[in-house]
Amino acid sequence: MKKSGLILLVDDDNDIRHLFSTCLRREGYEVLEAATGRYGLELAQTRFPDLVLLDVGLPDISGVEVCRQIKTDPKLRDVFVAFCSGEATSDESKVSGFQTGADEYLVKPFGLQELMARVQTLLRLRNTTAALRASEEHHRRLIDILPDAVCLIHPRGRLLAVNSRAVAMLGYASTEELLHKTIFDLTPSSEHAAVKSDFETALRAGILRNVEYAMLKKDGTLFRVELSATVSLGINNQPAGLLSVVRDVTERKQAQEALQASEERFRQLADHIREVFWMSSADRSKIIYVSPAYEEIWGQTCKSLYAAPHSWIDAVHPDDRHRVSESISKKQVTGEYDEIYRIIRPDGSIRWIQDRAFPIRDAAGNIYRIVGIADDITKRQRAWDALGESEARKRAIMHAALDGIITIDHEGRMIELNSAAEKIFAHSRAKLIGENVMEVVPASFRAWFQSGLTNCFAGDKGPTQGSRIEMPALRADGSRFSAEFTITRIKLAGQPMFTFYIRDITQHKRAEAELRSLPQRIIKAQEAERSRIAQELHDGINQLKNALAQSRRQFARPQTCRARNPSSL
Repeated sequence: MKKSGLILLVDDDNDIRHLFSTCLRREGYEVLEAATGRYGLELAQTRFPDLVLLDVGLPDISGVEVCRQIKTDPKLRDVFVAFCSGEATSDESKVSGFQTGADEYLVKPFGLQELMARVQTLLRLRNTTAALRASEEHHRRLIDILPDAVCLIHPRGRLLAVNSRAVAMLGYASTEELLHKTIFDLTPSSEHAAVKSDFETALRAGILRNVEYAMLKKDGTLFRVELSATVSLGINNQPAGLLSVVRDVTERKQAQEALQASEERFRQLADHIREVFWMSSADRSKIIYVSPAYEEIWGQTCKSLYAAPHSWIDAVHPDDRHRVSESISKKQVTGEYDEIYRIIRPDGSIRWIQDRAFPIRDAAGNIYRIVGIADDITKRQRAWDALGESEARKRAIMHAALDGIITIDHEGRMIELNSAAEKIFAHSRAKLIGENVMEVVPASFRAWFQSGLTNCFAGDKGPTQGSRIEMPALRADGSRFSAEFTITRIKLAGQPMFTFYIRDITQHKRAEAELRSLPQRIIKAQEAERSRIAQELHDGINQLKNALAQSRRQFARPQTCRARNPSSL
């Protein structure tokens, strides 16, 4: 059976070297041989044997020197050395050999079985020691790369060991510089009593968890740390020190303070806004926070909502409740929830609410909170209703008006008109909306009209607001008609707007023309009547004269007869 292990035999006696190597190979070991000290060193430095069986008396350099060089070479620290000598057997020789670092001292002669047993024991010890050293190195490296400082502190406070993070955290140049300090050198005097008390507690209880101290950097800068420690046991299971992990929590404390300040600002803001700010669990089974405005708007206490998270929806108007419940289940998790609904307060009054909500996700994208804002829009809703009624009345008035009504903006674009205006201009509403009002103004009046618009119909040039203006206007076919304009300004923020009241006065103008011509017609009629009457009078007198003359003639004829024939009387 082959055994693991590389053994270097260094002995100038060929017979002994041959005997030992033969026995060792028979046991399954790999064996290297050297007859001189220098060659033995060369083989040790190039082949890294597990065990060196070394003769003390060598022809070139002594085995003691070979052992010293092996033990002082960091690369060969896991090589075990056993002296084998039949001459240097005194106690002084053995002490000298062990002082150079030898792990065993065998005195010749000895039996081969004893040699094999010693070799097996030394190799087992070497492997154990190497494994322990590798483990220590592994743990040292692990501790050295930790983001926290790791220190071994003597029960009296002196630093026994530190990792590189502790050196950097405290602002020192090297481990050696820091190991001259005690924990009391690294903390302000105000912390000494707490440190001493906590260390005593840890030595009794065996552990210390998450205590906070102020510590001092080399330059005197104060910073906050969190320390946890466990007792490290030494000989006879007695406390050898406290293995401590120290974390710089300055940034964390600053972040906590900033978070607390932010939370306080948020709470003050949430507590004083008139809207209801609320936060619930993802499944809406728990109200995490609701602002005090809930009590004013819903008329119920915040405490009642915390106790019964669904009580708020019981106040929703029955006509709106089903719609709101459906929207909650489907839209709150998508961020699309935005509902307007009514609530009935305990006193029976109705409030209008606009409620918006969206999900909060964690780093993995999972929803863990629902937050929202509910705003009392009762006044706004009433204003909307009033505005709607006002708009309806305005539309009714506009469409019932016999006069044309047109609204224009500050650039003269027509933005609204009624049906009477469509009839007056013989244009459709779709054609006129968006067009410039100059489209219905004759070309000869456009400069004058534009001057009035430029001066907001308030200057000396062009038409002015508030006055009645008579001017011609254009119909769709290009024909002119007489119109009467009245301009008023709509007082709104921003650029001015104007309303034109337009009346077609074509018939009125005709009537005026006819009225103006009426006196002349009356005079002419009077003159004609006088002429007729005069004529009739003239004709009547002539007729009367003729009749009279005729009558006279008729009366004159009988008298003549009587004179001629008196007997007839």
